[in-house]
Amino acid sequence: MLSEPKVPYDELIQAMDAIRSVELPAADPLIAGAAVAPTPAGSPGAAAPQTVKVALFTNIALGDAP
Repeated sequence: MLSEPKVPYDELIQAMDAIRSVELPAADPLIAGAAVAPTPAGSPGAAAPQTVKVALFTNIALGDAP
């Protein structure tokens, strides 16, 4: 990840958090074997869809932009 000197520290952290992982619905085909059977919509006690956190780019290097 490259940044310019004027970029606020908080924005760098937010960007690094955004590329480190993502939350996907548990029923997403990319979550092989980890999916939880969803509760049918409209049924009594139906909860919001569950999500699974998936690692994307866990090793992030920071450098100066040219």
